Amino acid sequence: MGALVRGDLADRTDGLMRLFTILRLRLRSLLSRQSIDEELDEELRYHLERQIEVEIAAGRSREEARYSALRSVRDIEQRKEECRDMRGLNLIDNLAQDLRYAIRGLRRNPGFACLAVVVMALGIGANTAVFSVVNGVLLKPLAYRDPARIVTLSTIWRSGAKLSLAAFPDFRDWHDQSTAFSAMACYRSSDEPGMTGSSAEYVHVASVSEEFFETLAVTPVLGRLFSAEERKSGNSGKALISYSYWQSHFGGSDSVLGRQLRISGDSLTIVGVLPPRFHFPDTSDIWRPSDAVDRKHPRTSLSFHAIGRLKPGVSLEQAQAQLTSIAVRLQRQYPNSNKDRSVAVARMRDDMVSNVRLTLYLLLGAVCLVLLIACANVATLLLTKATDRTREIAVRVAVGARRSRIIRQLISESLLLAFVSGSGGLMVAIAGLKALIALAPADVPRLTEISIDGPVLAFTFTVSVLCSLLFGLAPALYASRVDSNDALKQGGTRSVASGRSSRLRSALVIAEIALSVVLLAGAGLLIKSFVALNNVALGFARSTCC
Repeated sequence: MGALVRGDLADRTDGLMRLFTILRLRLRSLLSRQSIDEELDEELRYHLERQIEVEIAAGRSREEARYSALRSVRDIEQRKEECRDMRGLNLIDNLAQDLRYAIRGLRRNPGFACLAVVVMALGIGANTAVFSVVNGVLLKPLAYRDPARIVTLSTIWRSGAKLSLAAFPDFRDWHDQSTAFSAMACYRSSDEPGMTGSSAEYVHVASVSEEFFETLAVTPVLGRLFSAEERKSGNSGKALISYSYWQSHFGGSDSVLGRQLRISGDSLTIVGVLPPRFHFPDTSDIWRPSDAVDRKHPRTSLSFHAIGRLKPGVSLEQAQAQLTSIAVRLQRQYPNSNKDRSVAVARMRDDMVSNVRLTLYLLLGAVCLVLLIACANVATLLLTKATDRTREIAVRVAVGARRSRIIRQLISESLLLAFVSGSGGLMVAIAGLKALIALAPADVPRLTEISIDGPVLAFTFTVSVLCSLLFGLAPALYASRVDSNDALKQGGTRSVASGRSSRLRSALVIAEIALSVVLLAGAGLLIKSFVALNNVALGFARSTCC
């Protein structure tokens, strides 16, 4: 058994060494091409001279020996090409040649190039912009430590109705009687009149309970959090401010600590500055301790949002089961207020985006259909261009070009178009993203986290490559199947395989029409739903005054 294991390890080691040697030779061939070519020429000359010496030794003159050696060591250039193929250099040369030829071809047909690039740039740009929104709102993890452990606690009734609010007495019972959470907090926020120095404005203020910042695992970049005594009383007169508020109102000065704010008539002392881009909840700029402890809140008043951080090793289902049992006890203890009322536990990110998830995915699906239509349009253009190049391709086949070589050349042209279109699409996406954010409803969560970042750039690159394959493969396959004999005999372009090309173009047009019908039907249904919702009777007269 041990011998088998050692033999297997030895085989693996030999395989890795061979792979390393091949990679090293390929890298050396790529980086030192001139010296490698010189070595190859020298080696072939050496073999030629050796053969000449053999012929002279056989009694021939030097001139005869040279001719005889050249005949025996024939096809020197072909042997060079074989050696270059083994070292992987021809693939790089061919790709460079294809790209140079594609650039010259696009320069000769600027109208075709501009039309194809504009069509694809619009499709790729729309997809990139919408994916940026989907990524920022739905896919990107929350900017907190261990965000998967942060959950929201909502009130749910037996009928299935759910409200993302809770009564403060219920929250206190959940906090005191549960063991599944390392921290639990409640909060509420509102726009309140404030004054900083001599400037007055409305600011978004959040009143938070004791463990709010522990639940989100947030630490200030300047100053400190509320002390234990300050957190227990809403009348502590202390406040935390956001990083952006610090920069815009205090110029980012460290002397902000101890400065005074006046919020709704209360004088608050700034004790800390929170990290950049932290504005939870909503777009809060000022946080103060909640005064809920100092006031009597009835169990019928659902006016607080509640969040919690699960302990390590505690699943969402375990936390739900524990809080459900607590809610059952509260139903028996307070039947007048808590009858048929329970609690729902959900991941914070899932709960935040539940109202917009389906809409965003539908929007992403719609722009994907637009991109497919753009691919079909460009494929039709490339097919027409490939049909016009029938004689050129026939000549290439006649002089020995393989089918794979022709396909590779045409795919290279498609990749070049996709690269230029992707770059243009990225510019379209940047402008479109600004418009999407400006037009988005105010209740869409995480709008401040939407940006063109690494995943979005990777998405754009991937979409560009896939599009090049989609709109370039069909014309390339068609062109590679051209009958060179018929093409050269007829000397024409469109007469050869016209039936095949027309069928392919018809298929592309049918695909475009089908996708367009799907888009139009979806848009019509959405408009119909919007009109129906707009005509729902509200039960009261709408005011015409502002």
